[in-house]
Amino acid sequence: MPQFIYQVRDSSGVTDSGVLAAEDMNEASHILRDEGNTILDIHEESRGEPFCEPMLNKRIKRDDIIFFTTQLAIMVDTGVTLIEALDSIARQSDHPALKVVLGDLAEQVKSGTEFSAALEKYPKLFNALFVALMRASEASGTMGAMLQRASEYMAREREIRKKVKGAVTYPICMLFFCIMIVTGLLVFVLPRFEKIYSEKGATLPGPTRFLLGLSGLIVNHWAIILGVLIAATVGMAMYVRSPAGRIAIDKFKISIPGFGQIYRKACMARSLRTMATMISTGVSMLDGLAITSKAAGNHFYN
Repeated sequence: MPQFIYQVRDSSGVTDSGVLAAEDMNEASHILRDEGNTILDIHEESRGEPFCEPMLNKRIKRDDIIFFTTQLAIMVDTGVTLIEALDSIARQSDHPALKVVLGDLAEQVKSGTEFSAALEKYPKLFNALFVALMRASEASGTMGAMLQRASEYMAREREIRKKVKGAVTYPICMLFFCIMIVTGLLVFVLPRFEKIYSEKGATLPGPTRFLLGLSGLIVNHWAIILGVLIAATVGMAMYVRSPAGRIAIDKFKISIPGFGQIYRKACMARSLRTMATMISTGVSMLDGLAITSKAAGNHFYN
């Protein structure tokens, strides 16, 4: 007889896990529910670990999640059951990775897992706010309205991100072009002037000698300079991934002249908008604060 590994929560809120022998998944789910448990996860022991987020070539974008949420909200509002809606959207989806994710969500819900618990297995696709909204909708029976609200929230978040990126893209591009132009002058133009000055034997001003020296350094030792830049880039990337590095980067973001003010306003807007959404949908203040503390996206605003 197949063995099923389960995780449940009883009526008092205590979480428990174990192994249950049953003929199939449905029988195992019925046994657990008859004991007054809410199934958080259940899967056949032979399958090993629960389904993980698929590592497929085509990445699931934020727009795909917004479109899925809108579709699901419309179908649930019109009376379609959650399982049928997930199956239908999965069949119609032309995104291979999203199709796999939706299929897995549907299978988990069929086995008795709560929709919010199933979503928690994909934190990169469905953040804590989305999961909290679905958990609140399961308790209040307003999943259709809550899905629509979540879709609208993510759409507004996407527009704000686009505006912030648009505000900083032009200055960054201009800075990059300036660096390229200065490098081109030092490598290709100044060496020609150095020959002219050396033939005349004239005494050059200090700034001119400095630029000519810098030009010679780049031309004669470009391989060493390139290696140092690559090593510095790799080291910086590793440092940024560390906790101390993330804190330093967050401080740098809010301290940049001009850009820092835009970034601070974006963090505040994201936090307040998240809190407003949580409170208006019936989520408790403590849970709302806990989730909002992670929504700012900056250590100093969490």
